[in-house]
Order: sequence, then structure tokens, then C-alpha cells
Amino acid sequence: MAPATSTLASLIDAELTRQAASAGPRIIDLRSQAPPRTASDEAQRRDPPYRQIARSYDTATATFNAFRARGVDLLHLTPGEIVVDAGCGTGLCFSYLQNRIGPTGWIIGIDRSEAMLAQAEVRCARHGWRNVTLIESDADSADIRGSADAALFCAAHDVLQSASAIGNVLGHLRPGGRCVAIGAKWAPPWLSGLNVLTALLHRPYVGSFAGFEKPWAVLKRFVPDLRITELAFGAGYAAEGSLRS
Repeated sequence: MAPATSTLASLIDAELTRQAASAGPRIIDLRSQAPPRTASDEAQRRDPPYRQIARSYDTATATFNAFRARGVDLLHLTPGEIVVDAGCGTGLCFSYLQNRIGPTGWIIGIDRSEAMLAQAEVRCARHGWRNVTLIESDADSADIRGSADAALFCAAHDVLQSASAIGNVLGHLRPGGRCVAIGAKWAPPWLSGLNVLTALLHRPYVGSFAGFEKPWAVLKRFVPDLRITELAFGAGYAAEGSLRS
């Protein structure tokens, strides 16, 4: 990363740093609601102000929808499968997932932001999706019930920097389960202008730019055969792989 971009990222990190919210996990089963709460994740101390941006998130990040669709495509889901959407936000990937798994499949959406999940719940109600469970929690302490066939980490940089979060999510996949991560990264250093733009665009949604050179690095410890494809002139990436049986 170029020095100017590094300095900008440091300033952004300093601006965004704050203590995580005290509210803990909440599970929203769209057939019934049960709100158990526990302590917040100490490992993820920086939390973007999603309460303020939740209502505008869909519009503000609409240009990323093509990446969301691509991430879901890379999972190669089939009807009836169960998928974990880690860092699901307002549920912008749900429609792509539903098109793959159908009404007999299931989505488990995890997000730490109550405001974002409220929008996801509205989205599910609007479409009549009853095959969704929403979990308000940090990914490392999410109470994931049963086993899933696949996991999606879409624009979930902060989650991907936590080994405990990845371990919890992948620990609930069946042997041979697939996982995909897709999002933004630093472009090569000589594209400093692109990196500055990337920093500005992602500042509201990233708790820390640590690991932004290779956001998939921690995930690769769990999925050694992870395949990386760079996107958007190196300012984006897609990582796909399967757990060993």
C-alpha cells in the first residue's frame, strides 16, 4: 500500500474506533422470536455506526450488487441447502440465495447490528420468506443451530479478520462444505488514487482497515485450498474453497 493510502487508512481507523455496543446476541426466527442476550464480542472492538446508516445502506451500496450476485454464484448452491450469511447486514444477498436454495432451503443470517437486522427482517417479511433465521450477534459467539452446507462472507471484512468468528461459522459446516468470501481490498501500490477512493467508499462500513491487503488471509488458515480471484483492477477479490472432508 502506498504511504499516502496508509496514512489515510490510519486516520480512518482513528476516526472509527469506539467501544462495541453493550447489547449482545438476539435470534430472530421468522416463525417465532426468542431474544436471549449475552456479552458482546471483545475481539471485535470497532463497530461502524450502522445504526445511523442502516436505512440508507441498500441505496448507498447498490453498486456492489453485482459482487453480491457473483459471491452467491460461486457457492454453487442447490435447492434445499442451508447457507450461513455471515455479516448479512440488511439481507442484500438473500434474494440471490433464495433463487438458489428455493423454499426448501434455509438461510442463517448473522449480524452484530440490531438496526441492520431490522431492515433484513422487513425485507424477509416483504418477500414472504419464512426460511430465514436472523441472529443478532458477533460472528464468533453466534448461536448457530445445526449444520449448514455453505457459508458466505460478503463485504464482511471485520468478520474475516477474526479467527474465532471464522472458526465458529465454518465449524457449523458439514464436511466438504463450501465457503466464499468477496469484498474490497487494497489495489497495487501504484494505483494509489484507486486506493484512496476505496478507503473513502468503505470508511463507513469497515471497523478497521487492518488486513486489507489480503482480507482472506485468516480464512485461508481454515481452507488451505482457497482460490483467490482479484476483481476491479485489484481493488476487489473473490475467494472460494471447500472444507476438507
